[in-house]
Amino acid sequence: IYLALMINRLKRDKLDPEIYLNKMMRAHLNRGAMALLPRINDLSDFYELVREERNV
Repeated sequence: IYLALMINRLKRDKLDPEIYLNKMMRAHLNRGAMALLPRINDLSDFYELVREERNV
């Protein structure tokens, strides 16, 4: 489903998915990693974050 949403967004923005899909995915993953960076100092922080997200 997520892949289809990304392709639809590229088409809506009149960008060729063949060219921009990998760039869009990389940018999305980088933004996610940057959002998590302040919250994770070691592996136990990551484990705690996963536990919190499962309880939501």
